[in-house]
Amino acid sequence: MSRTINEIIVHCTASDPRWADEGSYLAECYDTSAKFKDAMDAIDVQDGKGSIAYHAVIHTDGTVTNGRALTEAADTANTYAGHGGGANQTNCIAICLMGGKDGTDASAITDKFTSDQSTALRNLIDSYKSTYSDITTVSGYKAGFDVAAWDSA
Repeated sequence: MSRTINEIIVHCTASDPRWADEGSYLAECYDTSAKFKDAMDAIDVQDGKGSIAYHAVIHTDGTVTNGRALTEAADTANTYAGHGGGANQTNCIAICLMGGKDGTDASAITDKFTSDQSTALRNLIDSYKSTYSDITTVSGYKAGFDVAAWDSA
């Protein structure tokens, strides 16, 4: 890998967690990870990002869709502008959780996300930490829960 990764930043879609449930219109449209990534790429291209801004997206059933290649910096300058902007995005891995509507830093992960998402997030973070030894920080930006407290528990 050609870049140093020292932080994982967790974000959420701030959507109703049922919007992609089985049988919903969205679930039928994006019934595979590839279709979902293609759709997100199209949205992010319209926003000027070039492709999906996140390295991974965790769906309500715990499925992880790989997004942007880990060799590429997260393209989340607008999203994370209040979190340090461009400097942080170059050295971070960006993960997005589906759901989190009305979540705050005072919310517990189980208030706004499924246990499958919590498990998938834990496994993904642990995997990234074991692969990239420079990771010292796991934080959230509009994540819908207190990521740092959850990660240290």
